[in-house]
Parts: sequence; structure tokens; C-alpha cells
Amino acid sequence: MRHTVVLCLFLAACSPAESESPNSGEGIPVVMSSLANPPGTCAIESTPRLTIGEEDSEPEYQLYRVFGAAKTSAGQIAVVNQGTQELRMFDSEGRFLGANGRQGEGPGEFRAAFTLHVAASGDSLWVGDYRPWEFEVFDAQGTWVRGMRPSPDLLNPPYPFGLTGAGFFVTSPTVAEGFPTDYEPEMHNVVVYDPQGNVVDTLGTFRGMRRGLLSAESNFVGAPHFESGFELAAGPDRIALGRGDRAEIEVREGSPPFAPLFRLAWDTEPERVTQRDVERERERILAASADRSEEEIRMFVEPRVRPSRPAADTFPVFTGMGYGRDGTLWVEIYQKPGEEMDAWLAFDRDGQLLCSLEEPGYQIVEFGADYVLVEAEGSQGQEIVQEFALGRPGM
Repeated sequence: MRHTVVLCLFLAACSPAESESPNSGEGIPVVMSSLANPPGTCAIESTPRLTIGEEDSEPEYQLYRVFGAAKTSAGQIAVVNQGTQELRMFDSEGRFLGANGRQGEGPGEFRAAFTLHVAASGDSLWVGDYRPWEFEVFDAQGTWVRGMRPSPDLLNPPYPFGLTGAGFFVTSPTVAEGFPTDYEPEMHNVVVYDPQGNVVDTLGTFRGMRRGLLSAESNFVGAPHFESGFELAAGPDRIALGRGDRAEIEVREGSPPFAPLFRLAWDTEPERVTQRDVERERERILAASADRSEEEIRMFVEPRVRPSRPAADTFPVFTGMGYGRDGTLWVEIYQKPGEEMDAWLAFDRDGQLLCSLEEPGYQIVEFGADYVLVEAEGSQGQEIVQEFALGRPGM
């Protein structure tokens, strides 16, 4: 996950199912924020509170293929370690408490443990597994409670995905019609499921990224340079929908009838992409692939830098969003290649801008009220999970 955000007022109504964007409907309040006068800044401490995953420690502390980390209501840290197909539990000091799960297809077992989501209350952990996609649900101590497979089946991991405090989960699989060849936009069908995995509502079908065939030889599909995508997040009592090419996000209720509440908006205009920007991006791709084999370069690198690959008209405004455990909506602001710091905006449950945040490219997997959990690489190249203190204005 990555992180920060904003609100105003319009008149007519528009059915979301008929929209190409969740942001095009009128008739709901708009909350507008100005980045010229932000209320304050948030900051992540430079030294971690704890680190899990030491290279020379006991096996239960060694991590391989981490696919999520989260805190429970009791302050324990849960880590999905796909390398052993386990949900591992650690206390607030990082000491190992136990593990559940293993390779298999029985209750509480995994074919490919893939994601970790925690309910807003912190008392249930949802671990994704596929194929087909299903959840193994554990309590706050990491004890298996039940399995749940959505109906109808989802073959692939649902992305984007969000889990509300009431146990509804929302996702937006693409509405695929054949193999993408001509850079037609993906259409995302936003679907809400109840805690038992039954479809209870559809919030609309919205435009996403364009994709096309970069190489017929390798069936290599990609998006135009700097293309914006469709983003979705769910929190304790909210669902947020937005497209990355505009500085606005629609916020809905997190339980039936999932009605629109307001739109966040902030005063950022998309910056136009120039031919020189595209040339620099091609140079960056080639430089980053210099150590790959000739075959890999021919199959998967050269198609990405061909002149026939189009580019977006503008850079994205934001590239991701997610709700923190306290209901804060964190929006990740797009950074051009080469920019050293990542940037976030944070908004409260009413859409008011709380703060801006800069951080040095952490892979943040969870925001808390006063902490972040980060997946990182240790000094010897091993996978680690770290907790850092998060400071906010007034704290």
C-alpha cells in the first residue's frame, strides 16, 4: 500500500454503471483542498522500531517470498511467508509466537498464499490463495477460522482489492474481451461481495489502463508509457474509487447501499508528457536491462522501447491509494523516474487533507495511526519486515 488526500458541490445525477470514470458523476459534495497551504507534514522515523527477518537467526525468523504484513488488534504482527506457505505471528517486540498453514488444499492450507488483508477491527486476517481464488480467514492470534471462496469463482488474484470493516470485500476485475492488441482501455467492473463470498452489489464499470500487444512473438502485452490506471481502496466504513490521471477520488459508504458520500479533489493539474520524456524513459529501460541476456532483451526489453509503443498524453497524478487502520485515506502521488523521494497525501474520513508525507521509497504494506509496516531488504539481501514510527501534525 502507499499513501495521502482532499473535498465541493454539484447538481445532477449520473448512474455509475454508465460512467467511464468513478469521478464523472455529479450530484454529490466535493471537498477541495489546496496543496499550496497544506495543514502540515507527516514523517516516518529513520530508525525502525523493530525488524523481523534476520539472516543468521532461527528458521522461523527467516523470511522468503513475503506477501503481506499487518498488525492485529492485540498488537501482534502477522506475516504471510509464501516460501513455507505459512501465516507467521510475532509479538509487538518482533518475537516469534507461532505459525499456521502449510502447503496443501485442506482447511487452513495454501496452494500459493498470495496476499494478507486485515479487517479494520484488527480481529481477523484474510489470506488469499489461488487457483481458483479463495480466502483462508484467521483470528487475531493467527488461528484458522474458516475458508471462503467467492461465487462465481475468480481464477486470478482480485486486483485492486479492498476489505471493509463490516467484512464486505470489493474488487474490480477487468471485463476482458479477447487478447488486447490495439491499446483499447481495460474496463473494470467494481463488484462487492458479502463476508460469505456472495455478490451483493455492482458499483459500476469504469475505464482503466489501455493495453496493447508489444510483441506478437512472445505475446508480450503492455501499457503506453506513463499510462494511468484505475485505483480502488476500502477502509473501516468507506470505499474509494479513482483514476490516476486526475486529482479527484469518489468516496462511498462501506456498507449497503454503498451510496456516494463525496468527492475528494486537490489542486494538481496533470503534467503533459513530451517526446523528450519518452526518450528518457526508453533510455532508462535500456540501462536498467543491461545485465539481461540477449534473448531476454530481444523478447522483453526491445518491445518496450520501440517507437510503435505509444505514450499517455499526461503523467499520472497518483498511482495508488489505501486506507490506514484508523480510517485515514493515503494517496500515493506519482513521482517521475529519477525522483528520489516518494510522496503521499493523507485525508481523514470526511475528506479533509491531514498532511503530506515524503519517504525514501519504502514498500509500505500498512499504515497505522502512529506507525507504518514496511517490506524491505536486509543488509545481506534477505527479506525483512520493519515497523517505523509515523509522526503526524500535533503528535
